[in-house]
Amino acid sequence: MKIATLTFHRALNYGAVLQTYALQKALIDLGYDTEVLDYRSDFIERHYEPDKISNYFTIKKMAILILLNGCSKVKRSQFDSFVNNNIKISDTIYSDKNIMDSEMVYDLFLVGSDQVWNYKTTGFDKRYYLDFVKNNNKKMSYAASIGLNQIPIEYEKEYKRLLKSFSKISVREQEGNNLLCKLLSRDDVETVLDPTMLLNESEWSSLCIPCEVPERYILVYLLSENRKIVKFAKKLAKTKGYEIIYINNQLLKRKGLINKRNVTPENWLYLFKNAEYIVTNSFHGTVFSIIFKKIFWCDYLPTSANVNSRITTLLGNLGLRDRIISEGCTVYNTMIDYKLPYKKLNVLIEKSKNFLKHLGE
Repeated sequence: MKIATLTFHRALNYGAVLQTYALQKALIDLGYDTEVLDYRSDFIERHYEPDKISNYFTIKKMAILILLNGCSKVKRSQFDSFVNNNIKISDTIYSDKNIMDSEMVYDLFLVGSDQVWNYKTTGFDKRYYLDFVKNNNKKMSYAASIGLNQIPIEYEKEYKRLLKSFSKISVREQEGNNLLCKLLSRDDVETVLDPTMLLNESEWSSLCIPCEVPERYILVYLLSENRKIVKFAKKLAKTKGYEIIYINNQLLKRKGLINKRNVTPENWLYLFKNAEYIVTNSFHGTVFSIIFKKIFWCDYLPTSANVNSRITTLLGNLGLRDRIISEGCTVYNTMIDYKLPYKKLNVLIEKSKNFLKHLGE
């Protein structure tokens, strides 16, 4: 059976590229022949295109733009290198013009993980709902995320039309499960783990490439800048006497921290694996803290409650919600007994792999 997975494999985002790798490896380990459909979404590709200098009219703004575009090019090269070395991609590059041809190549299409069903993220690109696949038995999802607490009423009809034809649906968040069961009037939607959690510590460690770090350090990784979290990390550093490594995707340096820029996916994994403590507001930052059994603190993103459901679902399932800073976790909560969380995690891993084992049935 040849399976095509469809996800955000070209996103310049650590979680996106690592979940792409993880799902493919999990499928291969189960005996499937699989590759990522190299679909280039116009909406998503535009998001990562360098801005045009001609759009800026001051020397200062042009200088900043040149620096940003330079960083973006370096990051694109790093991520392309990781994908080329570790992930099997379809030989054909697909677009709206030729994606219909792909149905003849594959026995099954698996969309997910990531927020592939968030209309805001994709510009409501129907390809992520497999609208180009005519045979409904070929249409399935793994850990797809809607990223919404509710679907706006003006989109409900279209969501229902697109998703009712799926033969099997699994999602990443329980909120998404509840939403789709109600919308589609079906009770067979499953909640599964993000694919990054299907691989163990040893498997992820094999991808690590060392970079220069202090002997002991606190790692700070933020998807969204947050002074409160940085202040929390500094207080932790003061109590422990450790330096802080800050994975910095911004131009400005954080004073008093070791700013790490242009971090490759392999270096990113190394930084998580070797940290003494981790402070993050990233879902995948939280995931890899757990995979590497680290003492960690996480907090919510300030944008909206929608994107935070993935963290609350994961930590709630593992009995680790007490690691959330906004819910009262302090710098003095420096112990995590992973015995019970891992017992629960292993049950969820088995359930998630079981979903993948029976895709062709």
